[in-house]
Amino acid sequence: FFFFKQKTAYEISACLVGSEMCIRDRVMCLSPVGEAFKRRLRTFPALVNCTTIDWFLPWPEEGLRNVATSQLHDLSFEEQKLKGIVDICVDMQERVARLSERYYQEYRKYYYVTPTSYLELLSIFKKQLNQRNQMMNN
Repeated sequence: FFFFKQKTAYEISACLVGSEMCIRDRVMCLSPVGEAFKRRLRTFPALVNCTTIDWFLPWPEEGLRNVATSQLHDLSFEEQKLKGIVDICVDMQERVARLSERYYQEYRKYYYVTPTSYLELLSIFKKQLNQRNQMMNN
C-alpha cells in the first residue's frame, strides 16, 4: 500500500485522483473580528461565494465554567474563592454576550463575543493577579 513507502507529492496525488480517497475539501478558520477579515473577504470573494460558513454558537454556562476552572486551577486559592472567581468570569462573559446583542439592536453594529475573548479574559486575569502578587511581595 502506498502509505508504507515514502512517495513524492505527485505520486501520492496520482494514487488519490479517481479513487474514493480523493481529498478535495479544505478547512479554514478565520476570526470574524476586525478589518483583516473584511480585507480577506474583499481580496478573496470565493471565501464567501464558494464555501460553507459555519457560525459557532455561544458556549453554554457549563462549558464556560469548565474552561475557567481548568485555566485557573493552578492559582493558589481555596476551593470556595476559586469557585467565586469562576462564577464572576462566567457572569462577565454572559453579560458581554447579552450586551453585544443590545448593541446590535441599538446601533446595527456587531460586537463578536468569541471563545478567544473568553480565554483572553482568563489570561488577563491571571496576568493581573500575578502582577499584583509581585507588587505585594516587594
